[in-house]
This record gives sequence, C-alpha cells and structure tokens, in this order.
Amino acid sequence: MPYFFEGFGEGEHAGGFIESASEKFVHDFLMTEGIELAEAFPRIKVAKHRRKILDLVRALAESE
Repeated sequence: MPYFFEGFGEGEHAGGFIESASEKFVHDFLMTEGIELAEAFPRIKVAKHRRKILDLVRALAESE
C-alpha cells in the first residue's frame, strides 16, 4: 500500500501547505508576467485574435 502515499510530503512548505513542483511553477509565473497576461488577455474582444495569440504562445513554447 505504499503507492497510496507516493509523493506525499514532497514539495516545498509554503504558508502551512505543501506545494508541488507544478504549483510552484504556476506561483512563480503569476508573480512575474502571468498577472499581466491574465489581466490583458480577457480584454481582447475578438475571439479569433485570442485564439491566434494562444496558438502563437503554444508554438513558441514548443520551439524551445
């Protein structure tokens, strides 16, 4: 039954909570450009433009 506890206790202790690597990544991103992107993106009124921006971001992420 050790599989049940697999990963338990991993990550960083942050404010009383255990933080996984993915949670840390999201937190670090939001503390930099993420907030600005999250605020600006919904202000793009044309859905087609939002889709193109998302496609661009995905393409850039895959190329690295």
